[in-house]
Amino acid sequence: MLLGVALAACAAPPVDNPDAAPDVASMNDSASDASLSDGDAIVDVVDSAVRDSADAAPTGCGRCERYTDTVFAGRRPNVVNELSGLAASGAHPGVYWAHNDSGDTPRIFAIRADGTVVGEYAITGASANDWEDIAVAPCPEGGGSCIVIGDVGDNPSSRTSVDLYRVREPAALEATGSLTAVRFRVQYPSGAMNCEAIVVDRADGRAALLIEKAMTPTLRVVTVDLSSATGGAVMGREHAAIPSFAGALVTGADMHPCDRSILVRTYASAWELRGPSGATLVELASAARVEVPSAAEVQGEAIAYVHNGRGYISSSEGTTATIRATSCAP
Repeated sequence: MLLGVALAACAAPPVDNPDAAPDVASMNDSASDASLSDGDAIVDVVDSAVRDSADAAPTGCGRCERYTDTVFAGRRPNVVNELSGLAASGAHPGVYWAHNDSGDTPRIFAIRADGTVVGEYAITGASANDWEDIAVAPCPEGGGSCIVIGDVGDNPSSRTSVDLYRVREPAALEATGSLTAVRFRVQYPSGAMNCEAIVVDRADGRAALLIEKAMTPTLRVVTVDLSSATGGAVMGREHAAIPSFAGALVTGADMHPCDRSILVRTYASAWELRGPSGATLVELASAARVEVPSAAEVQGEAIAYVHNGRGYISSSEGTTATIRATSCAP
């Protein structure tokens, strides 16, 4: 299913035409800081809408009551040509962790909102069956930030178990490196479930929420206990089903860095679930929904808040995919 009509950028005309934007594919899979040939206005918008927010530490973190329409931020790098998950780094402001869909080796990439690749990490102790989403949260054993990768895709709904892999964020970014995973082998009480959206509780990193991808009136939601330092087999806990998102397939999600809110995206739309202070993950799954700006991204499966929560970026699979961004509306 493809996305619908694109929302217009609020401060400048769209620049999704490859002739009007940097071509990452021609720059060895990374973007450069070279100016656009006719897009200085877009650069200014992105500077204010994304880079200032994305490069800020969580200090001043807060929720937007409403957002600007999306603007061009960069080209999706070729090394993640099937970009399926995005999450802002908790250790390196301005950096996002990304990964490919099924078919790649177990690895993640550190990228910037403009598409620049700043690191590639092999994940040892992991396999890549059908990686679908990624999250960042505090390490539950104390200290530091951890990345959780969801090998949870199951289009035929036939897997007897799925995997969540947790790794510590590297203290310093390297062009290439490796990270060792703790594996959680997850089973569902009610049987197999296709999933492409996971969030991890940003309060303490001790629980994950998985949302079903299905064209049904209601969606299954499952929580997974991630408190163990060593992983292992774990039985997910299923909760009351939630209403579907306008009947669309859920393809990605992210949790706000300092507010009890969750971003959820589908192929056709994006939503923010806004809960009260102290809301649990389960309560957030059924919290008040606000539709937020989204772009016409073919096979769009990735969305992530910026580091201070005052905006978000999204992207898609596809050879000409872009990275789009929003910020808090004035």
